[in-house]
Parts: sequence; structure tokens; C-alpha cells
Amino acid sequence: MRTRKLLLAVLLLITVGVYVATEKEGGPADVILKTLLGKYPDLELDLNAPLPDVDRTSIAKHFSTLNLHCYSEQSNLGDYVCWSDIGKFNGIPAKLVAFFFEGKNLSNIRISFNGWNHKKLLEHMKKNYGEPELTHTRGIHGESMIQWHIDTGIIAAGQKLKIYEESVVLWISKGTIFRKLIGEVETLVKKENGTRQVNQSMEVRHEGRAAISVYNTDRSFYGSLSATRKIPSFLNSELIKWIKDNANRLPSPFMMELASRVYVTDKQEAIKWYAVFRLLSTYDAARCKDKTAAQGALQVAMLYPQLNNHVKNDAQSYVNALPLAMQWVKEQNYQGSPVWLCAHGISAFKFDENSKPVPVPVADLVYPEDDWSNIWRQVITRHVESLGNPVQVH
Repeated sequence: MRTRKLLLAVLLLITVGVYVATEKEGGPADVILKTLLGKYPDLELDLNAPLPDVDRTSIAKHFSTLNLHCYSEQSNLGDYVCWSDIGKFNGIPAKLVAFFFEGKNLSNIRISFNGWNHKKLLEHMKKNYGEPELTHTRGIHGESMIQWHIDTGIIAAGQKLKIYEESVVLWISKGTIFRKLIGEVETLVKKENGTRQVNQSMEVRHEGRAAISVYNTDRSFYGSLSATRKIPSFLNSELIKWIKDNANRLPSPFMMELASRVYVTDKQEAIKWYAVFRLLSTYDAARCKDKTAAQGALQVAMLYPQLNNHVKNDAQSYVNALPLAMQWVKEQNYQGSPVWLCAHGISAFKFDENSKPVPVPVADLVYPEDDWSNIWRQVITRHVESLGNPVQVH
């Protein structure tokens, strides 16, 4: 009996081997043969551990045990890919791993499995990364998607699959996530800074039998701040650096968002950025022709009750931070647009004969840019005088 089983195994290998001779690598028979012979390499990889210096030029050296195939390919995961068949991923039977790059940087890792190993895969993920959270997205089979927020990025997988459906785990790097989210913010900032007219909207609300018309300030002026506030906290370090690097051109409400993000680790620095916002929003208001627009800054401040409460309960912290804020603004050539604030003024609301809002040119709301340097000087001078600090104003 034992001899018979051995003979059958040999015959099977011979049969498959003959078929493979006429089939390209990676075909069904080739997969069977490599699986029987154990020729696929295994991949051991902790997705939550940093991948130092792994880029498209060093990937083959870093994963030297894999049979990587690399080439340029444009997709929603990157513009360059290196893939290899694998036998196991961290001890779980797997099919293939693909490393995707944006430029030279590793952006995504995609690992595929047979559906019958999906349950084992999820058990491994939960053991190593904790319980996942359910997302609002769907996978390629229509399945609900779950994700893990980890130090290096996000891991996504299907919540439940049928055994005949392919199971996929996708790791997305923090850098990739941040670049996508901040790209959307950049687009909105550019739009807001370059706008030439303010468009108000009218919303009719029904309260009982009464219909009330509510006129809203152009929502696009909240777009960049709103998009920034939605960036998840695990990207705080990236966002803090980006705002600091670009602070001299961003609308002043970004300083409040920066203060809020910094507050978690450094309250003193957070209050400095709070003071910077107060200073820059004063400059914004001074550039608005309609002084009723200034109340828009209070609306922004109300979005950050933690900061307001801190200053309310510790006024001295603000007094101490103001000179630091002054020093920062004196060193900047601030280019942020005041339009976000000027759009809150009464003069920004104009209507036609049917009481419908009509666009208002920005030139009707904001003083000419040629006047901004003098306005800036006046604002700084007033703040210096309020501090009783004889700092020279440049």
C-alpha cells in the first residue's frame, strides 16, 4: 500500500511536470507543481514595524528571498510595482505579495490569500494588531471592509468572505495616506486664496408651519479647514509639520488647528499658536472693508473649546505666549488670504429682486493688496503697544 501511494505521487509529479513544460510560469499546473515541491518562498513581515530605507532601488535586496518581478505600472496604488509568488505570510498560506511605490517611496503592500484561509488571516491580524474598526467602504466582492490603524499606516481587509473568493490584505503607508489627504487640503487652499467672488447660499428651513430662509456664508471658505480637521489623529506629527512649514501662506484658522493638534503634547506651544491665530485674525479683520466680518473669527474659535477653556482658566499662559507669537509673526512674510473672514460681513450678502443671493466680488470686501503692508504694520504696532514692549517694528 505504501509503495502504491509513493508510485501515485511520482506519477502525479511526472504528469504535472510534462504539462508545465508547455505552460508559462504562474499557470495552474505551475502553481500545483511549485506547491507540491514547496518552491514558493515564505514572507515574514510585521506591518507595524518600520521598513527602513526600503524604496524601489533597494526592495530586491531587502527581500532577497523573494522572486521579485519589478516594472513601471500606473495604478491607484502607485506607479511602480514589485511582486512575487509566496507560499506563506507569517505562517499563513498565501498566494502573492505586491509592493507598490509612488516615485521611490513604498506606498502600499498587497498580500493575497485563498478565501478558505481568510478566517485564519483575521485571527492573526487581531492577535497582532487588536480589534479592527468597521469602515463605510466595500471590497471587490461587495464585502464590508475593516481596518487597523497602526504606527506605520493602515491595514485594510474584508470582514467576511466566501471560501472561493480571494482574500486580500492591503497595507497603506502613513505617508501615502497623508499625501492624499493633504493634497485635497492644498487644492481647497489654492481655490480659497485665488477666489475672485463670494457666493452665498440660501437654505429654507421648515419649523412647524413656518418657512424660514437662512443665508449661509460661502461654505468653500470652510472647506480647507474642514478637510484638515478630518485628518485622523494618528497623522498628527505629519500634519503639525506640514502646517508649520506652510503657515505663512495658510488662512489664519489653520493656526487654531495646529494649536489643537500640538495641545496633546505641548500645551505651552499650543497657546503660542492660539495667540498667533488671534494676531493673524486681527490682521485679517483689518483687511476687510466691512468691520462686521470680524465676528467670523469667533466662530472659528468656538470650534476649539479646549483651547478657549485653557486660556479662560489660565489667562497668564496667553499673556506669556503673546510675545512668542509676536516674534513668530515678525519673522514671517505672511501671505494668507483674509477672504475667509471678509465673507462673513454683512456687505457680503447681496440679493436680487427675488431675494436670491447674488455673487459679490472680492474687491468689494477686501482692501487692495497694495495697502496690506501698511495694515500689517499698524496691527503689529498696536499689539506691541498693548504689551508695553518697545520692540522695533519692521
